[in-house]
Amino acid sequence: MLLDNLKSILLDPPPGMAFEVSEAGIAAARIGAKTELDFQPLAPGVLSVSPLKENVLDSAAFTAAVKALATAHAARKGKDATLILPDFSARTTVLDFDTFPADPEEQLALIRFRLKSHPP
Repeated sequence: MLLDNLKSILLDPPPGMAFEVSEAGIAAARIGAKTELDFQPLAPGVLSVSPLKENVLDSAAFTAAVKALATAHAARKGKDATLILPDFSARTTVLDFDTFPADPEEQLALIRFRLKSHPP
C-alpha cells in the first residue's frame, strides 16, 4: 500500500492531449474528465509515410491542418502533449558495441561507419 502511494507521487501524469498523424489526417484527443476527439483530414498527397524519404509532401496543407487543431484546442490549460507517428515513418537500427569511445567525435565516426555497413 505504501509502495503504491509512493509510485503515484513519482510517476509523471499522462499528457492532456494526444495527436496521431496518418496519411488520412491528424486525430486529436483531449484526455481528462471529459474526453474530446477531433479529426482534421488531409488531402491525398499531403503526407506519405516512408522511412526513406520525406513524409510531409505539402507542408502548407499539413501546417494548416495542425493550426486548425491547435486553434480548436488552444483554450486548454495544460501544454503537454503526445505525438503518435505511423510505425513506418521512421527507421530504427540497434547497434551493438563491445566498447564505445568517450570522445563525441569518435562516437559519431564509429556510428556512421557502422550504419554504412547496415543496409536499409
